[in-house]
Amino acid sequence: MKLVADHSNADTPERSDYPMLTASATEGTINTDPAWYTPARLLTAFCVVSFLVFLDRGIIASNGVNGDTESKTGIQGEFQLSNFQDGVLPAAFMIGLLIASLVFSELCKHYNAFRLIGWGMAIFMVSSVGCGFANSFWTLLVCRIIMGAGEASIINLTGPFIDDVAPPSQKTLWFGILYLFPTVGIAVGYIFGGVIGASMGWRMPFLIQAAVCVPVVLWLFLVQPISLRTMHDDEEEAHTDLSAPLLGSEAAPPAAVVNSLWGDICILCRHPVFLYSSLGYCPVQGAFGVYSYFGPQVLLLWSPDDLALDPM
Repeated sequence: MKLVADHSNADTPERSDYPMLTASATEGTINTDPAWYTPARLLTAFCVVSFLVFLDRGIIASNGVNGDTESKTGIQGEFQLSNFQDGVLPAAFMIGLLIASLVFSELCKHYNAFRLIGWGMAIFMVSSVGCGFANSFWTLLVCRIIMGAGEASIINLTGPFIDDVAPPSQKTLWFGILYLFPTVGIAVGYIFGGVIGASMGWRMPFLIQAAVCVPVVLWLFLVQPISLRTMHDDEEEAHTDLSAPLLGSEAAPPAAVVNSLWGDICILCRHPVFLYSSLGYCPVQGAFGVYSYFGPQVLLLWSPDDLALDPM
């Protein structure tokens, strides 16, 4: 007959009284993840965020929004843009994105990364409103730069979160799902911008896009945030920032942030794998950017006879 020790006493809390306690609590570790959080829910939320920010790229490239000067429709028609000026708009967007990517990648070491995604989404939303009310090419250009800066937080920080939480045996599948939605967003943006822009004017798709972003931004700011474990030395420390204020609690002097960023850049510049990968990635993305932005305009100008092959 086995004797089973009775550990129940008046001082021991019931598990039902503390729903955030997990089995690891018996070993002295308490799971402090927010009540809303599961890895699958986080993946779903980031898929929605990625879809919304890449929806914009399809919207501005669509024929209903971008338009053309001959028919005096869309952005080109209203502001009478040359092809060069029209091409500057996506280039300016990328300038904002690239510069802000460095900033957000450094800030996530000092502030809560989940909140930074919220700030990036808020910047994106406000800039989308600015695009909808732009009264000149230069106003639109500034809004596009700021919008790219907002998107940088989503591009830089969603992937590391998924790398943290995805099951090891399914990590590649989770990344595949996450990075499927940018392509879906661009494709839907072509259709959405073409239909809404042609029927309600080129400004309306930007305003609708901003309105859809409102509940997402509120959710990112109001829910209890999770922390990025890869920014900490161990998992226990990774959860110490859950009750942090809007940006986070690990504030650092600006000079320290700049010095840390410069140090990271120097390390990357000496890393051959990073350098070769970047050199190979740049022309691919450059070609993709040209096709995705100017492709709809070229197809609009072509007739079925242009696509027919001459007989030999």
